[in-house]
Amino acid sequence: MQLLTETMLFPPVAVWAAAVQSDGWLLETHENYQKGGYRNRYYIAGPNGPVRLTAPLEKGKNDKTPISEVCISRDENWELQHLRSIQTTYGKSPFFEDYFPPIKSLFDGRKELLLDLNVESLKMSRDIVAPKLSLEFTSAWQSDYSDKPEIVDKRGHYKPGLLIKSRIVNHYPQVFEDKFGFQPNLGILDLIFCLGPESSTFLKRYRSE
Repeated sequence: MQLLTETMLFPPVAVWAAAVQSDGWLLETHENYQKGGYRNRYYIAGPNGPVRLTAPLEKGKNDKTPISEVCISRDENWELQHLRSIQTTYGKSPFFEDYFPPIKSLFDGRKELLLDLNVESLKMSRDIVAPKLSLEFTSAWQSDYSDKPEIVDKRGHYKPGLLIKSRIVNHYPQVFEDKFGFQPNLGILDLIFCLGPESSTFLKRYRSE
């Protein structure tokens, strides 16, 4: 079975687990942009709970704009803000020195299009946590995949606020955990910095709720 989702920016651990436990990941690149998902936001650990980091989009009506045409705003140096937040949170994590450089390179690239940023972040994360995972892209928009039982359509399924409030059934050591407890289903960066090369094994054993 192949998992189908929209493209996301450093999606949650649960999404990666679903992909790793499938026969491949099919990414929707012909949809229209929709608000409310993980397309331009992700979560990292914080001293008082999950912290949301957002890639700002150019002002205008992005809703219903083809995802391939959605532009990232250049009104502020948000990449630097993200890098500082990541460094502050994970600077003392076990695998920070190993994996911060490629993340910094990604943000230093200053992508113009959201789709390009998402795809590159997914490929970079895949190379770390699941090198054998196949990433494929849709060739055209298709609203219904019921005629293709080999594809599990989860587009629009993963929503912020739901995953991060999920029960703690998939635990791994986190930063801040000794003070504030485990924070479930953060973005994949949290798993990468905390587990490093063991991330792949964790995702394969991940239990869906």
